Amino acid sequence: MRRPALYISLLAIFLTGCSGGSGGNSSNSTVPPAPTNLQSAQAPSLPIYVAGITLKATDSAGSKWSATYSNVAAGTSSFNQQIAYANSVQFAVSKESTVVDSESVTEFALMNPYSPLGLAFGFSTLPGRLTVLSTTSYVPLPATLKVGDSGPLISGSANSCCSFSQTYSVSASTPTELLLNIDRTFTDFGIDHGEASLTGLYSGSSVMTYSVKADGAATLVGIRVTINGTTLSFQ
Repeated sequence: MRRPALYISLLAIFLTGCSGGSGGNSSNSTVPPAPTNLQSAQAPSLPIYVAGITLKATDSAGSKWSATYSNVAAGTSSFNQQIAYANSVQFAVSKESTVVDSESVTEFALMNPYSPLGLAFGFSTLPGRLTVLSTTSYVPLPATLKVGDSGPLISGSANSCCSFSQTYSVSASTPTELLLNIDRTFTDFGIDHGEASLTGLYSGSSVMTYSVKADGAATLVGIRVTINGTTLSFQ
């Protein structure tokens, strides 16, 4: 039986349209590109205040640790015969439910612009011993932090002993934040005071990590520190 020419023409158009539509959808489909991580941000103002935070860590043996940290403004004081602004730092570390390290620090600086003068601190494991360090050099953070940046920040000493230094580095994190890492290196103040080795935030090596948004708002997100020979990454 012969089919009408109109029927055959309509069938051909229908089949062509279906084939073309399917092929068009396949060729035009694209996967949105993944957002790139933030590459630069305004540098945060120093000192970076932290009202109070508790971070957690687990050591290689499975023991649970916690660290509490705060850094708050503490008015004005005198340091090396200069009127300075002070900020009070409290740091304590517990293993399970036992406090194994407690540090109390006062940092002194001039403000507007920020210029650190020194610090005084003590440890619960060294009762009655107070160490005072003076800043000998300070290089401000660049106005804009860029991923891959690094450099010196602060260094100082107590006369001919007890040196300390701080450096910084910047690493990528997320599309909205980058990481500012402050590396601290202090001499072992237990040994300096004729005691057993003492490590902590202000004795030995540690790293403070801050998450920084594009506008310079900074949040403490991690502390890596060695306590009595155990290196812990608190988050």
